[in-house]
Order: sequence, then structure tokens, then C-alpha cells
Amino acid sequence: MESVRGRIDDKIIRLMIRDLPRHIGRELDHKAIRDYERRALNFHLDLRRPDTLRLHAAGSPGRRPSLE
Repeated sequence: MESVRGRIDDKIIRLMIRDLPRHIGRELDHKAIRDYERRALNFHLDLRRPDTLRLHAAGSPGRRPSLE
């Protein structure tokens, strides 16, 4: 956030972080994030978790049969 020219005050900020594991996302400084939300005109933090890699899949692909 320190690298934003002219600081983040009254600006629209969208920060996307990819491949961030959930346990690390929980350890972020949420007090600082709330401060960023307060200072910026609009602040959106988009945390993207890593894609799950499934080695084994159950069932067949496609539509599920109806309950009838």
C-alpha cells in the first residue's frame, strides 16, 4: 500500500492477491485493512485461494439424474 502514488486517501483501490492459502489470509492484519477501507474512497481486497488439484474424482461428469 505504501507504493501507491499520492497515498490511498480518497482513491479507488482494488488489490487482488492470487494463490493465497486460507490460513495465511486469516493471519493478515485486519486492523490495517479496516484502516485502508476507512482512508480510501473505495477499497476492495480480493483474496484468491489456490486452485484445488483433485487426483481422484468420484462419479461421472455431466448432469445429475433427477430425483424422480
